[in-house]
Amino acid sequence: MLRVGIVGLGVIGKVHLDILLNNKENVVTLCDIDLSKVKKLKEKYNLKCSLYTSYLEMIEKENLDVIHICTPHYLHFDMVINSLRNNINCLVEKPLCISLVELENILKEEQKSKAKLGVCFQNRYNESVIFLKEYLKNKKIINANAILFWSRDLTYYNQGCWRKYYKTSGGGVLFTQAIHTIDLMIYLCGYPNSLKARCFNNLTDKGIEVEDSAFITSKGKANFNIYSTILSKKDFPIYISIKTEDEYILLFNNEVFINGIKVDLNKNTSYFGKECYGHGHDSLIKNFYNSIMNNVKFEIDGNEASKSIKFILASYKSNNKEIILK
Repeated sequence: MLRVGIVGLGVIGKVHLDILLNNKENVVTLCDIDLSKVKKLKEKYNLKCSLYTSYLEMIEKENLDVIHICTPHYLHFDMVINSLRNNINCLVEKPLCISLVELENILKEEQKSKAKLGVCFQNRYNESVIFLKEYLKNKKIINANAILFWSRDLTYYNQGCWRKYYKTSGGGVLFTQAIHTIDLMIYLCGYPNSLKARCFNNLTDKGIEVEDSAFITSKGKANFNIYSTILSKKDFPIYISIKTEDEYILLFNNEVFINGIKVDLNKNTSYFGKECYGHGHDSLIKNFYNSIMNNVKFEIDGNEASKSIKFILASYKSNNKEIILK
C-alpha cells in the first residue's frame, strides 16, 4: 500500500484524513505545528502513525509515497517544492501557490520530478459540473456569469490572522473563497484572452489588508463575468448562469436548470466536512490515487491549476484596466 502523510490538520486537513481512512488508505504520519491537535486525532481514530511538527523531518524519516498539503496558503510553495524534489506524490489544497514567481518554480520542478502533483478543485467532481462539462462540449457559449455571496466577519480573520494579509494569503475573497468558482468558469468556458477587474476593501479600518469584494469581466472564446463578496449577511449557494445560442443554463446549489427545467441528476447526498465544500473531495482524492497506481495523468495538475492563479493575480493588477492573459 502507498505510505501517506498529511501536513496541516485544521478543518480541511481533517476532511482529507476522514476520506483517506474511509477509503482504507495507509495513513502512516500526521504533521501539524500544534502537536496536541494531532495527538488528539491519533487517539480519536486509534491510529498507529507517527506524529511531527516539522514536515521536513517527516519527509526525511517516513519514506512517503503521497503527501497531502492542507496548510495556510503561504506555506504551500516550500512544501510542494520539497515534496516534488523528493519524488513524493503531492496533493495540495487550493491555491497551489500565491505568486507568479512561485508558480514558475513549481511548474519547473513538476516537470523534473518523478512524482505527480494534484490540486484540490473538488467542485469539478460535483455531479452538476460533470453533467455540464459534457453537455456544453459541442455548444457555443455566448456569455456566462457567476455570483458568490458569502459572509466572513472579523472572527473569521482573527481565527487565522494569516488571512488578513497579501503576503501570507495571496489575497482575499478571490484567493480564499472565489477561486473554486473561478476555476469552474475557466473549466466550463475556457481560459479567457483578457480581463478587467475592480477589487474593493471595505474592512481596511478593521486591520484587514486583502480585498473583500471583486468584480471581473473577461473576454475570450466565451466571455464571462464574476462578482464575489464576503460582505453578505449570510452564505448563499454559488450561482452560475450560462447563455448558449439557444438555451439559458443555471447551475445553483448543485442543481442544473436548462431553460427553467430541472435536470434529473443521479446525485450523491453524502459529503465530508462543510456542505459548502460540495461532494467532490472524495472523488478527487480517489482519482488522484488512481492516477498514481496506474501511472496516468491527473487532470488537475500544476499547469491546470495555474490558470486560476494567473487569472486572480491579473485581476489584482488590473485596477479596472484591461489585462492580456498568457
